[in-house]
Amino acid sequence: MTRKEQLVFCTKCLNRKMNSKQGLVCKLTGEKATFQNECSDFKHDETVKETPLVDKKGIKQQYVIVKQYLKSKPPKISLVLTIVFFISNILTLYFPKLTNAILLYPSNLYEPLNWYRLLSYPLYIGGLFSWFHISLIIVLTGYIIENKIRKLELLGLVLLSSIIGGLSFIILNQGDYYNIAIASPTMITWGYWSMTVVIGLKFWRTLNLFEKIILILSLISITSLWNDDFGFFIGQLCVVFIIAIVCIIRVFNLKNEDNTENRQIETDTKRECN
Repeated sequence: MTRKEQLVFCTKCLNRKMNSKQGLVCKLTGEKATFQNECSDFKHDETVKETPLVDKKGIKQQYVIVKQYLKSKPPKISLVLTIVFFISNILTLYFPKLTNAILLYPSNLYEPLNWYRLLSYPLYIGGLFSWFHISLIIVLTGYIIENKIRKLELLGLVLLSSIIGGLSFIILNQGDYYNIAIASPTMITWGYWSMTVVIGLKFWRTLNLFEKIILILSLISITSLWNDDFGFFIGQLCVVFIIAIVCIIRVFNLKNEDNTENRQIETDTKRECN
């Protein structure tokens, strides 16, 4: 790789440092970049705005940037959640008694000993296809979410999504003669959707190409919000709006980092490239 191609990554790396004699260097080694194609120490700096690449190798460089981003910042909490769902999916398929113990029924509203079901009902997936679909949503949106909020905050919002959705469902379905249960992690996926939209729109300018595609797909998926079950539909709406409000409060209270150093580095880098 040429020095200019290496700087495409270095200017967006948290490990960068400006040296008055050498220009932009790696603060881990104190030297100019020597990597070819990929840097194992690359850590993407979310505060650096993406600039369009005008050379012929722009598409390839974008591909390498996204590839390194996917490797360097995997959504660990979201991946663990999908593993939990996979295990629970297998268990509920082979142990029917376990399934009956985790489902949430409208009648459970007046049974305090069964209120744990507000957290357990998402563990029923309903097959490997459903698990794959849900996992895909959680992992992809997790790339945007987990790079902006703390892990404990994400876990709290996941639990809140489950409780809000389940509670809304059983309250609105009190008149259901058949006492049909809710059994799906759909409320959690809508919580993820809500967080993705809020965070993605707030940090749109700093999102890379992969994250922007995920955000756009998330916005399009709003069309799947409708459900024939009125209680389930309102439950989803409650999750979307309440999680959005909580997330907005959290995201907009983040302190804006000082970008003076970034602007200086960009200026010095342009001089060096020229």
